[in-house]
Amino acid sequence: VSILEQKFTYLGEGAQVYAFVSEDGNTVLKIFKARHQKSFKFSRFFRRLQRDDDDWEISEIKWRVKFQDTTRRYKEAFVYLKDEAGLIFVHFQKSRLPLLVTLTDKYTFEIDLSQHPFILQKKALLIPEYLRKYPEKKGQATEALKEFFVTRLEKGFSDPRQSLDVNYGF
Repeated sequence: VSILEQKFTYLGEGAQVYAFVSEDGNTVLKIFKARHQKSFKFSRFFRRLQRDDDDWEISEIKWRVKFQDTTRRYKEAFVYLKDEAGLIFVHFQKSRLPLLVTLTDKYTFEIDLSQHPFILQKKALLIPEYLRKYPEKKGQATEALKEFFVTRLEKGFSDPRQSLDVNYGF
C-alpha cells in the first residue's frame, strides 16, 4: 500500500505546519500553513485589527523569508541528513500530477497535495515521550543524541530555532 493511499489523522500543529499521522502509525504528513499562525488569543486578535496595510505587507514578507529558509533547510536535510531526519519525501513546488490524500479529524475529506507544500517523515517518539516510556534507555538516548548533533555539526548543520521537546525524537 502506498503511503498516500492510507488515511491520515490529525496529530497536532506547530507555527508552520499541520501534522497528520498515517493509519499504520509509521508516517507523519506535515502540510505547511499558508501563513505563520499562532494560536488564537483575544489580545492578539485586537492587535491584528489595528494593523494597517503596510504592517500586513511587512508580516507577509517576513513569513515568506522564513518559509524560504525552512524549505531550504528541509531540502538540505533531505540530501545530507535524510536518514537522521527520517525524511521520506519533500514537496515545495506545485505539481501537475495529482497527489490525493484522505485526512481525518472531526470530519473526513480529501485534498490534492500537489497544490500544497508538504513533507512526509517517519513517525518518531518525541524525546520527552521516549524517555518517559523507556527510562532505562536514558543513557543510550543521551549518547545517541550527542552522536546525532556531532554528525550534524560535522556536516555543517545547526538549527537554533529547534527545541528538543518538540522537534527531535527516536
